[in-house]
Amino acid sequence: MAKPTPTWTVSRASTFADSPARQTARPVLDIPRNSPHHTSCRDFIEQRGSPNLHSPGGSCGQSRPSSNGVSPVSGHSPSSFHLEDDGITIYTAIDRGYTAAEEIYGSNGTLDSTNDSVVPQGPDPDPGLHSASESNLGELIRSSLEKYPKKWLPIDRLFALVNPVHVRQELSQTYSSQKLSPADVERYTKMVCSHKSYDDENTKRKLKSSCRCIFAILALMNRLNDAPAFLESELSDRDLPLRAMKNPATQRYEFYSHGRSIGPLPTADVWHSAMFDTFMLYQSYMLSPFFDLKSKNDVPFHDLGDDVALPFIEDYFSERRQQGHHGTVWRVKIHPGHHNFPTDNEQENPYFAVKELTSGDSGGTDFIQEVTAWAKSVGVAGHRHIIRLLATWRQTSRQKDSWYLLFLWANGNLRDYWYKHTEPQRDLLLVTWIGDQCLGLAEGLKKIHRAASNDDNIENYGIHGDIKPENILWYKDEDDNYDNLVVCDFGFTRFHSRRSRSTARPEGISPTYRAPEYDTTLKQTPHISRAYDIWALACVYLEFITWYITGPEGVRDTFTTKRTNQDKGELVPGDKFFNCVSLDGENNFGAIVKPCVLKASLHSPT
Repeated sequence: MAKPTPTWTVSRASTFADSPARQTARPVLDIPRNSPHHTSCRDFIEQRGSPNLHSPGGSCGQSRPSSNGVSPVSGHSPSSFHLEDDGITIYTAIDRGYTAAEEIYGSNGTLDSTNDSVVPQGPDPDPGLHSASESNLGELIRSSLEKYPKKWLPIDRLFALVNPVHVRQELSQTYSSQKLSPADVERYTKMVCSHKSYDDENTKRKLKSSCRCIFAILALMNRLNDAPAFLESELSDRDLPLRAMKNPATQRYEFYSHGRSIGPLPTADVWHSAMFDTFMLYQSYMLSPFFDLKSKNDVPFHDLGDDVALPFIEDYFSERRQQGHHGTVWRVKIHPGHHNFPTDNEQENPYFAVKELTSGDSGGTDFIQEVTAWAKSVGVAGHRHIIRLLATWRQTSRQKDSWYLLFLWANGNLRDYWYKHTEPQRDLLLVTWIGDQCLGLAEGLKKIHRAASNDDNIENYGIHGDIKPENILWYKDEDDNYDNLVVCDFGFTRFHSRRSRSTARPEGISPTYRAPEYDTTLKQTPHISRAYDIWALACVYLEFITWYITGPEGVRDTFTTKRTNQDKGELVPGDKFFNCVSLDGENNFGAIVKPCVLKASLHSPT
């Protein structure tokens, strides 16, 4: 019995953004679960929108606007994205990566669970950083904020500043003239700094949270006298971002988190409306994600509001360039405290590539397509010649949702490699490297073309659809001088069943590398198969050999010019590798390889 193919739809769930003060609904990916017998990604992608927000009075509460009519923190629902295929898992990082960060920075003081006391590990985690006579915690946090592209607090500074030593000192000073026993100080210090474990219902992962962010926000507001009220409410950083909504029944503002009312805090009755605005502004400083990049098989997805600052300390967005038909790519450097990408040199902080999908599809269809195609292609074993996806995210604004992919920054693409190496060293070492790379790219393409099932209806046969030098990235290893080429850009990759793999509709073409069947069936319905990719890869191989023999000029000028001069049947001559010919004088077409391709020079002109 054939297994059903899932349908992917985009729907909108009611969120905080649906309140009267902010009528900007944000789309969520509504992808239903299929048969329980299915285990691949197309059968296990699931999206759950956040519950509708209702105030205690039974109707949607009124959101507290900022002074300019816009809530300082955008509406943001705890939506989830989950995908599994051949051991590759793409999961929603509902903790914003805090759990991974805590493993690195959580040793800035520990809590003794046997007696609930704070036990500093050695000296003050940041000696000389905190002194009541010099500065308070709020000022220290403020001086540690990054200013680009908007204010945000690096998570390593959060752990360094909001540590047991400092928290105990702040609480003792704040309540020096009030009744707060040493035991209460120790108890609240533990509530702030100790991690609280909870389960991610979608991934079954054990996650951690604390109250460091909430404490930091109150310190910035100079409202640490309200810390006990927040802590006793059992709030934690996992509840951020909080929203201030007016309760119609009481006409008082209350905090809401992920669609549920926290209820009036014991001190909230003395908070005027501007204080709610200030809290929401300062909490935006705490929401920058930590990118957990150490696992090759687990890829985080972050769902971010437009107020969230990405933790980039270098951003070359102005130098972005087109990649594929619906993506732009630029180079960034992530704050070293906001990722754990493994490197041979612990002091090294590599550059990464951000790809923004620019098709105008804010509903995420292109995003799901590209991410799913990558996951199905790379599989659990990975592949040296298929690019590794590191992280993904969506960022919401009033105008649209933007979708992003994160990769390690490459030295360039294959064409860049040819043009950079103007005088190839024609020796055995280079010939061997070219052969190894061509074999590796073919094996990577074979992995995309895989046939992992005998079921004719299972869509396991991939077609990349856009093989060309620009979609083959070049990574240079500075240590062993061994370069590596990888297939990238899965925006047009589609997977098909055994029955449909030879009648696939083309999603996009590169005019130079398109295969003959695209043109010969154009008068009818254009169909492509996996042979389409093989033709394109063979064209790339021929250019690779041309570069080796004649250098980049031979690829860029001589060979391209010859193909263009021999082009037939086009209004504007092109540099494709074949010409179409009529078989019967009507609409039946065939193709012949251009003479210059058949007779390409196989020896150096010198």
